[in-house]
Amino acid sequence: MGIIWYMLSPLSWWNDLFINFPIAYAFAFLFGLINKSLFLPAMVLGYWLSNILGFILMHKGIGYIAKENQPKYNKEMLLRDLYYSIIYSFVVIILIMEDVIMFPDSFPI
Repeated sequence: MGIIWYMLSPLSWWNDLFINFPIAYAFAFLFGLINKSLFLPAMVLGYWLSNILGFILMHKGIGYIAKENQPKYNKEMLLRDLYYSIIYSFVVIILIMEDVIMFPDSFPI
């Protein structure tokens, strides 16, 4: 569990590029199969869900390891985490709008 929370957590430098973006893309791809217009909102939703899952697993893992030494997750930490998630979400939206990230056109639906 500790390895999973660390890989999904914002503490790892590769988190967004190698973990959150692929998870969000796979999530969005499934919705894109239903309707291509769902790709962008599903990508953002998938990205947010992977971040939330990472934060939850990170705090559970730290709580399990540290027990009583863990600082409480407070409002300031939550606001910081939301701030970074919003910034990264805008980056994802821009990348999709600029066709850097896209639903594959050659995929037969």
